[in-house]
Amino acid sequence: MGAALVLALFVGACRGHGAPSGDGPLASVSSVAAAPSASAALADPNERCRRRRVCRYHGRCRAGEHRDDDSADGDCSAASDEDCLRSQGCKDWGLCHAWRGVCQAGDDEHCRSAWICRTKGHCSARDGHCVVRDDKDCRRAELCKYARKCSAQNGRCIRD
Repeated sequence: MGAALVLALFVGACRGHGAPSGDGPLASVSSVAAAPSASAALADPNERCRRRRVCRYHGRCRAGEHRDDDSADGDCSAASDEDCLRSQGCKDWGLCHAWRGVCQAGDDEHCRSAWICRTKGHCSARDGHCVVRDDKDCRRAELCKYARKCSAQNGRCIRD
């Protein structure tokens, strides 16, 4: 069995079992192979950041931008709201606004559409994070429906 056939079967099996299409590790291999040359694809200074998890999860897809912290990924940052809006951090935590190189919660609308609001009641933006502000936030959450934690107290949803 030829190597190309084995690779084709492997890729087909992976894609059939929930691997994200176009976003997994094999996608980057095929995109480099499709590029005119591997060195041309790597000539873009942002390419290294775009290939990393820090881009997919935290919106830090640009190289050489200002960052406000000293993390290991300090050379990759969120340069625009678009970087953040595409990230998993926006979908899960409401961190959809770029500020000083990081994604953070910029408004209640993004918090309300995030997983953290639907499950835990963190539906209001404050100081760059989605937080529980009032009983209304708690009543939106699964915590209220399933655990009867429908009242806000000290930034958490609690039982009445």
